[in-house]
Amino acid sequence: MNEDEARLNVMVTMFRDAIVGKDAARLAQLFTTDADFVNIAAMRWSGRDAIASNHARMFAGPLQITMDVVRVDVRFVREDVALVAASWKREVAANASGPGPTLPPGAGELTFIATKDAGTWLFASAQNTQAMALAGVPAKS
Repeated sequence: MNEDEARLNVMVTMFRDAIVGKDAARLAQLFTTDADFVNIAAMRWSGRDAIASNHARMFAGPLQITMDVVRVDVRFVREDVALVAASWKREVAANASGPGPTLPPGAGELTFIATKDAGTWLFASAQNTQAMALAGVPAKS
């Protein structure tokens, strides 16, 4: 694993830590100022500020979870652009609080596009996809 790949793996861990720690500001700092984020409900948020404010709202409500990243794959499209795929599993947090129900246990895939500018990697885009059962299709492993 080279230095860039290692850094991108660390960023995925930082993303996970921000989710579990309900730290929307820290999560948003992993993104470019003009980044796009599509959550598992297909809500699209454009810009770092929108990513932060919408995650803060979700942390106060249905995002009462723990999350484990079980696999990270990095593919460099160019030396300054990478596709980062992270498989995750979600459980309900033991200390879940807030209005309304939380998300149930589940699994899915996060796909990030990361860009390197002036030696610094940031996520320019993220898509979070919830795994779901489909008749006749093997379950996600």
